Formats: sequence, structure tokens, C-alpha cells
Amino acid sequence: MAILYRLATVGLFVLISLIQIDAAIDVAKLRSIRSVNPLIANSACDTGKRFGCADCSTVQVCQWDGTAIETSRYRCDSLNSSQPFCNGNSGECSAAPTGPCIKSSELCPAEGIYPNPTNCHEYIYCDAAKNAYAIQCASTDVYNHTEQDCVRSTSSNSCFAVNCATATSQNQWFSYTPTPKLYVFCSSTVGAMTFECTGTNVAFNAKTKKCEFSCPKSGRFAIPGEPTTSKRYYQCTLGSNNVLTYAIQECPNGLIFDTTTLKCITAPSTGGGDGGDI
Repeated sequence: MAILYRLATVGLFVLISLIQIDAAIDVAKLRSIRSVNPLIANSACDTGKRFGCADCSTVQVCQWDGTAIETSRYRCDSLNSSQPFCNGNSGECSAAPTGPCIKSSELCPAEGIYPNPTNCHEYIYCDAAKNAYAIQCASTDVYNHTEQDCVRSTSSNSCFAVNCATATSQNQWFSYTPTPKLYVFCSSTVGAMTFECTGTNVAFNAKTKKCEFSCPKSGRFAIPGEPTTSKRYYQCTLGSNNVLTYAIQECPNGLIFDTTTLKCITAPSTGGGDGGDI
């Protein structure tokens, strides 16, 4: 009974701490923190203590001299799924990790909100230190990265998730199809890792393993990195099956591509004026 009272007290303290982390987080939906170091933190209990932490999620029972009883270990989530972490070397389970058990999450490309690439009913809040907080959608909802929120599940926004546990997915790259600016690497050692392309009108190409230009709609678009006097531009065209494709085109002789108006114009002269555009 004393142990249960102590666990309940620690859980209440951690919940209050989580509320103070960020007022923007819906704490009622906050399920768990994924930024956990799975490596063994302690091999035994402190001298004079009969409980310790074998690792960040496992309680270790010891003799008074600190000798660990290997067969006595048990996982915190086997007692309470909402308190999966063993804190420090206290042997106390709580809702959030502490100390060396907190580390940056591989699901966080940067600070902000991101999908959980392996679970479409969940999304990730990443803080400035790239610690990840998993937030659960309702059972009828899926995460929509455009809205950065859970939306009602329909055929137009069907569930997309990468199963990194299968042998065929191990050490493979995947484009996050709903928002291909995001992409995922299924590491055989650390699991899913989320990345994000930088710039505008870009998407990840899993075949070339590169972030490449992607047509947002039909029309002409600037080529990043081109000099201001360049004639070249991307021409996006809607083809069969409503698939957008692009080709590199050039303005007629004597004209350059203007990245502001997205038109071919006469190269500005020292006298001023552009002489028109097409």
C-alpha cells in the first residue's frame, strides 16, 4: 500500500510538471513521452535501497547491500500503462522520464508539430530541445499535417503509416505520402526517424533519396539556385490521371525568367524598364 501511495504521489507531481511545459499542449490528450533512452541506467540499487531502476522503464529489486536480484525486474508499464518510466534510481514509476532518460527524439526534425509516421492516429509535439510528446487522436480521427490536427477519418484522408517493424522496411527510406516534404528512414537499430526537406515546392524522392522540386500546380516556377539572369524555369503540366509533371524550359532569346512575376521578361538595362514580358 505504501508503494502504491508513493507511485500515485509521483504521478500527480509529474502531471503538474507536464502542464507547465507548454500551455499550448492539450494535456488531456498527452499520452506519453517518447524521448526515452532505452539503455541500462543502473545495474543495481543504491546501498541501503531495496528498489532501483534497471533501465528507464524497468524497476529493479535488490538486497540491502545493493545486490540486484535479476529475476525480480519488472516493467513499469506492466503495472500502469500511463506511468511507463522508472525515474533515476528510485524504483518509482511515473508518466515522464527524468535525467539521463530524456534525450532528443528521432521523430523530431525541428521544433513544432509532426505526424507519427508509424501511427496515423497520433501526432508528435516536438519542443525546442527536440523532446517528443505523443498526442492521441480520437478513434474516429486521423492526423492531418496540413491542418496540424486530428480530423475525421474519410476516404480522402485515409490512414498512412510506415511499418518499420517488417523485414522489408528495415533500413529503407519512405516519403510521407500525405506531405512528401517529410520523409522517414526505418532504422534497424533506432526505429523510425523523421526528416524534413527545406525550401518551397520540394518533396522527397525515395528512389534518389533526395529532396527534389515538386509541382504544386500547373504553371511556371523558379529553379532554386539559378542566377538572376537565368533563362531557365520549371514548367509544370497536369498530365494523364491528373498527375503533375515538370520539365526545365528556357525563355526565348533576349529574355530572362523573373522569379517574382514567374514570367519571361526583357533583362533590365541600366537605363531602367524591362521592355515587357511574356
